[in-house]
Amino acid sequence: MLTIMAPPLIACTISTAILIGTHAMARTPEILATIAVPASVALTYAIIYSYSLWHQRKAAGGKGFA
Repeated sequence: MLTIMAPPLIACTISTAILIGTHAMARTPEILATIAVPASVALTYAIIYSYSLWHQRKAAGGKGFA
């Protein structure tokens, strides 16, 4: 399960850090409220995409992600 979740979590962590840094430099009020929805939508999409790739490889007879 970690092999499915790790790439999306890493990507989301990096992009969220960049968003927070950018918004902090721009002095955006309510930074967390501003990025909460886009970050959670992106994470959800990344997890679903990662799972679908894993499922396709498994269905094709492969071992999924190593």
